[in-house]
Amino acid sequence: MKPKRILIVDDEATLRMTMAELLAANDREIVTAASGEEALAYIEDKPFDLVIVDLIMPGIDGLQVMDVAQKLSPQAQIIMLTAFGTLESAIQAMRRGATDYLLKPASAPQIEAAVERALGLRYEEARREALIEQIGDAFDELRDREGLPTHTQPVPPRQERFLQAR
Repeated sequence: MKPKRILIVDDEATLRMTMAELLAANDREIVTAASGEEALAYIEDKPFDLVIVDLIMPGIDGLQVMDVAQKLSPQAQIIMLTAFGTLESAIQAMRRGATDYLLKPASAPQIEAAVERALGLRYEEARREALIEQIGDAFDELRDREGLPTHTQPVPPRQERFLQAR
């Protein structure tokens, strides 16, 4: 099983390094970024399973990082972390797709629990995707055995109407 890739994005160096040390077990590859700009460069380079991002940073903020991460690494779970949390910012982060929302200073058990929940969701999503792919492959094999076109082959219009009517 490949390591779980986690990106920690925070402009506070001490917090960033402490979280990296805390999470650097259990077959995890930890990458840290000091800014939103640096985070986006990492996200553009290679996908992540989890992104933990500070909400308020100079330049590109956590919500902007989250938006780009969801486009470039759609399978990634996102945990928003902030010292300036409000109900409005929490609702905005969750509506935009954050898996969790933690207030600083979050305890080590809180952070680890949020990470485990997020990685669990990522694992379940990957498992579902793999099952759907296996089912599609099985259908293709059955169609091939019956001489029917697979979903990757173009279906002649007359046969398409017949298949839809069934």
